[in-house]
Amino acid sequence: RLSDHAWHGIEGSTDSEVMLALIGDAWDASIETEPLARLAAAMRQSVELVEAVRKDAGVGESSFLNMALTDGQRAVVSRFVSSGPDEAHSLYYATGRLVVERGQGRVAPDGAGEPAVVVASEPLGPDDAWRAVPPNHLVLVSADRQVELAAL
Repeated sequence: RLSDHAWHGIEGSTDSEVMLALIGDAWDASIETEPLARLAAAMRQSVELVEAVRKDAGVGESSFLNMALTDGQRAVVSRFVSSGPDEAHSLYYATGRLVVERGQGRVAPDGAGEPAVVVASEPLGPDDAWRAVPPNHLVLVSADRQVELAAL
């Protein structure tokens, strides 16, 4: 289900390479013109394709697809599990400004400096600025660091 171009671009045997090739094909085929929407569509279509192939092949094990994709200005991050939302690996995000002190990271409220969005598998400290991403959702981060969640 990969294009010849994507197939020949795979140099190893990791699932990450295949997933990126799927995303690249979906990006190329997308009719979306807005870059963040195009990233999200490519991620969504790739997850849907992996799930279809998994089911067609009779694979009973779940797909755990926490992935991040960026074009350098925008980002899309997924939290997905095929078996049911209760089994999804965790994912959190925080907005503000990342501060690292003595090896500990925290997110400070917006203030001086550039805005930032941090997405991580676990909160980087006890700050209550961290928000859990619901299972089977995408985190969409715009170029101006606005965050939106979208169901997968």
